[in-house]
Amino acid sequence: MPVPDETYGQAIDPLTAEPVPPPFAAPPVPPVYAPAPLPVAYPSPRPYNPYAVVAPPRSQENGMAIAGLVCSIVGLCSCVTVIVGLILGHIGLAKANRGEAGGRGIALAAVIIAYVVIALYVGFGGTFIILGVRGELD
Repeated sequence: MPVPDETYGQAIDPLTAEPVPPPFAAPPVPPVYAPAPLPVAYPSPRPYNPYAVVAPPRSQENGMAIAGLVCSIVGLCSCVTVIVGLILGHIGLAKANRGEAGGRGIALAAVIIAYVVIALYVGFGGTFIILGVRGELD
């Protein structure tokens, strides 16, 4: 009597002469694969335009504004530097308003301080002139 092929390697129950099902086995574990790397997002290239105007990089600092502020503050002791500070402050403010440089607040402070110091000099000078003419400084 020929034995079917599927019974080879199976255990056979001696009482019933039937094949015994294999013992319970854990389901096969699927292989673990590393996740695929995500694609790198590159910036899209700009189209080439030979006629495009390239703006120079904008500096955040304005040397004219800083110099104007320093000269305006030193102008409390010297009348000459307050005028230089006023001029430099106006130049720095104009550059900041045009967008060529930063430091608009510093330039504005330089101009304001320069005008206040000039007003103090004019006030003190006028007071001394009036007092001198009246003869009260003798």
